Amino acid sequence: MRHHMQVLTAIIAGGVALIVATIAALATLRAKKLDLIGQSEQRRAEALKRGYDLVLASYDLIWHYRCHLMLSELGHDPPFDWDKDWKPFKTRVELTGSAGIDLLQENSLHIKQLSPALIWLSRVAFEGVNLKGLESLPEDYEEARGALIKFSRIDSRIDKPVSKSFWKRVSKRNKPQEMAKLTSEEALRRMYAIVNESKNPGLMYIYQSGSEDNPDDNPLVEYLRSFDKYPPILATSLAVTASRIAEWRKAGVIDYDGPCQRRKKQCYEELRLRLA
Repeated sequence: MRHHMQVLTAIIAGGVALIVATIAALATLRAKKLDLIGQSEQRRAEALKRGYDLVLASYDLIWHYRCHLMLSELGHDPPFDWDKDWKPFKTRVELTGSAGIDLLQENSLHIKQLSPALIWLSRVAFEGVNLKGLESLPEDYEEARGALIKFSRIDSRIDKPVSKSFWKRVSKRNKPQEMAKLTSEEALRRMYAIVNESKNPGLMYIYQSGSEDNPDDNPLVEYLRSFDKYPPILATSLAVTASRIAEWRKAGVIDYDGPCQRRKKQCYEELRLRLA
């Protein structure tokens, strides 16, 4: 009897040991699986951050030089040569942006809702046209850039995903108006937008000034005012983007300098002196 009890005890003990070993093995496998998942999520998070950084850096660069382009049209030439210095640099910036977009397409869980933000920012920075069909100004760039940052926070799980009606509201708020309903300033910006989209600086556009409500409303007058009104706004945007570009360079997001970044003096300093 005692012998049978000893055998039974040994069997139970062996079974318990086997169960414990099995549980331990399963726990180890689960831990390894969780570790692999964690590593995969970490890599995705790093790729996402890299993607957003590359895109934002590229658009900050493009917008910086768009400000110079608008300033040159207002009589303030940039401290570099457009053909010699800008064209080859632009190609490199575009490649930076494309690399960032590829990373976002591969890793973002919200790419369908993110895509309109990328298109919006590209239209404002590259084409110089805002959602209302007017020539983009610094406030338009900051709004579009803010939308992209919003999605970076969503992808990082800092903010909640946007609702299905988010882009419908943005579209409704920025619906382009007919030329007849625009103010003189908006009409001028619409004409510049048409030129930007046509890629034809020699395009002629005829606009009949005045209206029944305001016969003195005249884009030509607004055009003359723009030479004083817009340069200070654009100079401020130059300073903001120059600071951002320096930070992107410092963080290693970009490893090259543009025509403005190669100069010892900030490109907007001389402009501010002229405007003072």
